[in-house]
Amino acid sequence: TALGEHYDYTFVDRKSGNDLQGTLSKNNIERFRREIGRAQEMDAYLFVVIESSVEKIIKENKIFNRRSNMDYTLRQIKDICHDYVRSCQFIFVETRDKAERIIPRLLMSGKNIWQTDMQYFLDQKNELD
Repeated sequence: TALGEHYDYTFVDRKSGNDLQGTLSKNNIERFRREIGRAQEMDAYLFVVIESSVEKIIKENKIFNRRSNMDYTLRQIKDICHDYVRSCQFIFVETRDKAERIIPRLLMSGKNIWQTDMQYFLDQKNELD
């Protein structure tokens, strides 16, 4: 989160693709939901920034024959976005470098972008680059 005069109840949780799958696994999903619930109780907002793309996570899951069920992971993302529509969103930024660039922007923009579909915005911006 941003501190001092820039603090406005906006938080970022940065994750790798593997970490995302672990966080949303059957063993950890309820703990993560409680974390989002705490943010919601504080009238705060959580951006989950993933240093990968959905396509890359799916591809790596197949290549490395991981036990993680991608359908389950994607369903959890969809359910969380539905259940916490005013408190949380997931943003896939493809690389750590892109995550490091967008996170300060998210924090400094704060409440001004809580209801902006940031994934859509980023996807459109990439098409225009």
